[in-house]
Amino acid sequence: MNISRLPLNPIKEVDFVAEHYQSIFDAVDQGVCIVDKKGLEIYSNKQYKHYFSFGRNRSDELLNRCLQKKIAHNGQVRHGDKLYDVQVNPIIENKQFKGLIGMYSLREEGLVDVGQKEVTTNKKNPFKTIIGQDPAFVSALLKAEKGAKRHITVLIRGESGTGKEMIAKEIHGASKRSDGPFVAVNCAAIPENLIESELFGHEKGAFTGAHQQKIGKFELAHNGTLFLDEIGDLPMQLQVKLLRVLQERELYRVGGVETLPINVRIIAATHKNLEEMIERGSFREDLYYRLNVISIDLSPLRDRRSDIPLLVEFFAQRMAEKHEIAFSHVTQEAIDCLANHKWKGNIRELKNVLEQCIVLMEEDVLTIDDLPKDISKYYYSEVCPHESALINLKNGNELATMEEYEKEIIKHAMSIYGSFNKAGKQLGLTHKTIASKVRKYQTIE
Repeated sequence: MNISRLPLNPIKEVDFVAEHYQSIFDAVDQGVCIVDKKGLEIYSNKQYKHYFSFGRNRSDELLNRCLQKKIAHNGQVRHGDKLYDVQVNPIIENKQFKGLIGMYSLREEGLVDVGQKEVTTNKKNPFKTIIGQDPAFVSALLKAEKGAKRHITVLIRGESGTGKEMIAKEIHGASKRSDGPFVAVNCAAIPENLIESELFGHEKGAFTGAHQQKIGKFELAHNGTLFLDEIGDLPMQLQVKLLRVLQERELYRVGGVETLPINVRIIAATHKNLEEMIERGSFREDLYYRLNVISIDLSPLRDRRSDIPLLVEFFAQRMAEKHEIAFSHVTQEAIDCLANHKWKGNIRELKNVLEQCIVLMEEDVLTIDDLPKDISKYYYSEVCPHESALINLKNGNELATMEEYEKEIIKHAMSIYGSFNKAGKQLGLTHKTIASKVRKYQTIE
């Protein structure tokens, strides 16, 4: 039952809600939570209490974000190992904002951890729980979803940390081979003298140290998917043997004399420019065309800035639960800093930074004071430039306004101390007051 169209306005008092709607809300299969304009919980039904362990006067991060903007929003919230679809709507009475109502529906599928090696593949609905709304990223997912339904080779391209293995697992989960094995090989991580044995296996006595027969990755992936990560690092002589296996659908173990038929789907990935490698003679052109039947390009995180707030909230909540740390939300200032960082390590770097911040933060709110200086400096440099244009008096000894003086003092203090806490302590102001004034004067320029 969807209750999103129930007449919730006007809501005047908590008693009014309890009297008229409690029996209805407790009967539905969605969690319902109502907060006032300050974010204080004034009502929640039985299903919401069953889903969550948030205490009174504490709302989740999605509600906090909607409170700041006073707008409706659809999104997702993770709690423990569960993922919830959330619809948040403002409560308006006489054209005044009174609070929010959030409705939570439990997803049955497994949760995908973006950028992480170990991924819970969502066999029921692959690709649907991946976090991202950037148009180019969504287009890549749609392409991957279409390619997953056909027994063809896929080449995934993107920088390190963009989630290439995650996409490969989702392709496998959406294919007819989803019940078969998914075997991953990092071609760059295996020594050159061992990679042939790793891929194709070897017979006992094939070389010094081969004391027993070894089953290779191709055989292990029979009737499933073999993911060849960093294919651009595969030595040239192995490229020739890989091409033969792809063409003939059979292989020889190292030291073996019998051919072994294999039924494997290949998904390859690389962060290198294979076209340039072909020009230099370091990658075989015929192998390239065998692998590049469908090419999926994953954008670096710096080109997906609209997705960063979603990823920040997801990973922050996940890390807080992992380390059993009380966590409420990430401030907008911190999100702005994180969204404007270059993220050379992409999602993997973002995840590691957030884990560090969550572990070291002093309160249950992650602020810019908790961020590494190389990330928080963006905010301070934009809001608080080091040079002051106003020194004591205007030209002609004309006095400036108090607001102009205050603006310069706040900017100057932030340029020296670099954090709300330290600047506020020096000026005799609270952290909250300093943060409010910084936001205020950011819009003046």
